[in-house]
Amino acid sequence: MFALLLAVAIPAMPTAPPPIIITTKTSVLCNAVRSIVAPAIAGMIAQDQMIDRGRDLVQDMLNMHLSGADNWVELDNMRLSNVVDGVAQNNIKVHRLLDRLAKVSLKDPVEATELSSLRSRLLDIADEQAESLNLLSGTADTEALSELQGFANPMAAMLQPDVRPGPVTEGTGTQEKPESSPPPPDASHELAAKQSVTGREESPIVALVRPIVEQCR
Repeated sequence: MFALLLAVAIPAMPTAPPPIIITTKTSVLCNAVRSIVAPAIAGMIAQDQMIDRGRDLVQDMLNMHLSGADNWVELDNMRLSNVVDGVAQNNIKVHRLLDRLAKVSLKDPVEATELSSLRSRLLDIADEQAESLNLLSGTADTEALSELQGFANPMAAMLQPDVRPGPVTEGTGTQEKPESSPPPPDASHELAAKQSVTGREESPIVALVRPIVEQCR
């Protein structure tokens, strides 16, 4: 659903200049749609895709933990950290755009109300995506901490990341087989629920954007 918004939010350029009165009336509104609303929606679409990727990684990490493939978990967590960084940077940009949208001044009270309502709904979606970001970030941080705690010798961990020394059995001088790290909290279901809420927030946006865009055609 949200993928449709970018096309709706970028109005097509008219083939002939509109009447002067329409250009004067809608110039501020149309500039806001093209320079703020459209990039904000594009950023939210990108965030949806990155959050989907993060949820897949969280689920894969859980599966790898259960199968004892800890090395693959570490690799997935590196990828998850990259996703977290990307979503965080993008979410900051989206919120900055929406802050700019709040400063757009329109003389027409109807247009002002429409734009304010649109901004409010977009802000709700951006905040929902920020909550998904927090879930992804918390999972990545928890897993990274678990990896550090799993090593008895931090220097050995850096030199031999594939080796997790186990405790020495008293009286034998031999090491027991190290236990696998506990699986990370399964945030995938919580993320899915959060994305479902975000999807419901996104659904009415097309109806809010369309009448605004129609004034700029």
